[in-house]
Amino acid sequence: MTIARIFKSGNSQAVRLPKEYRFATAEFGTYSPARVIQELVRELSWHSQLGAQSADHWSRRRLADTFVPRSRRWRSRALAAGVTLIGRAVDALWQPAAAPRPVVRP
Repeated sequence: MTIARIFKSGNSQAVRLPKEYRFATAEFGTYSPARVIQELVRELSWHSQLGAQSADHWSRRRLADTFVPRSRRWRSRALAAGVTLIGRAVDALWQPAAAPRPVVRP
């Protein structure tokens, strides 16, 4: 069984994931971490009060917009940044192997 461990780092808590669950990721930025946490707290508060009835509540719509803004401009920019990043990764990973050095004998 794989286990994630919680540990303290300074005054904060962090989670250490097992190696098989570590991946390279890229964040294209939406809002500040403070806003993300604020919206998560608001949505959790309303969800605990309304439960499943809150499927279309304003707090859920605002939380969704915090992670994936409805702005067409933002979506286009995020997609372009993602395509560029993938292209750079492919270029870095699939470079031709260096030619072997010739053997020089005296």
